Amino acid sequence: MEPQFSSIHGPKVNDIGFTVLHDPPSPATADIVFVHGLQGHPRKTWSCETNNPTRVPKGPKEPSGGSHHLKIRKLFSRKHSGSSQENRESQLGEVFWPLDLLPDDCPNARILTFGYDSKVTNFFAGPASQSNIIAHARDFLHQLKRVRLQCPGRSIIFVAHSLGGIIVKCALCRAADDPALTDIYKSTRAIFFLGTPHRGSGKASIGEIARRIASASGLDTSDQNLRALKVNSIELEMIHESFVRLYEQKDRHFEIVQQFSSSFTGTEHIESINANHMDMCRFSSKDDQGYQSVVGELKILLS
Repeated sequence: MEPQFSSIHGPKVNDIGFTVLHDPPSPATADIVFVHGLQGHPRKTWSCETNNPTRVPKGPKEPSGGSHHLKIRKLFSRKHSGSSQENRESQLGEVFWPLDLLPDDCPNARILTFGYDSKVTNFFAGPASQSNIIAHARDFLHQLKRVRLQCPGRSIIFVAHSLGGIIVKCALCRAADDPALTDIYKSTRAIFFLGTPHRGSGKASIGEIARRIASASGLDTSDQNLRALKVNSIELEMIHESFVRLYEQKDRHFEIVQQFSSSFTGTEHIESINANHMDMCRFSSKDDQGYQSVVGELKILLS
């Protein structure tokens, strides 16, 4: 199947906050909410470059995985700058699957993507964010409440990558205890965790090395999220324990789909996607095994 590319007339994706990618003409049956991870972006995290010869050149492509040097260089790549100019220009030869593919398969769902500052360093775009996971979760909740003012009670399905999964877990724990936000918790139908390190990740140490290098070079950096993502971090453990208590309630109303994430109870639905940590959330066409896995579960939930 030939990949379809994002239209130059598609919505401008906001670096920070929500962007509505698809809103059906008739009342939506659910909100599908995408949340990116560390060093991610509300569009680029979910976009896949194709081999189409007409795509816009973006410089040499580095191999997946590789040495720590390559990983550190990627952390500082200007690809992560998230500039407004880059957002305005739709990338030919790039499939942004929540916009390009998903509306065809889930036409009755409203599709949104959420952005927050998760960068280790922002180069010349401004000071690095000093927000931690709890602050990101709080902002996420209040902004989500505002975009749902006209549709309380509508089902919510979260699709979260890496750190985004931790933010969603933290947000739901807060919403469950806050009468002003409880609609978000009660409306949650499912959460897709893509590569979420429920108990921490060794990748955080790579990011810390990169942060120190950048700081020594005079660049403004933040290690708030990196500290929280380390294996056995206190913050991560507290969020994890609170969420497990929600998940193990007898009257639980939401499901969990794990895609190459660390298991935390052994009872949740777990599938694997044949891709590395960054590419597991990037699909080039409807024939992609990862896309079929995710959209298949979405269709079941929406049926």
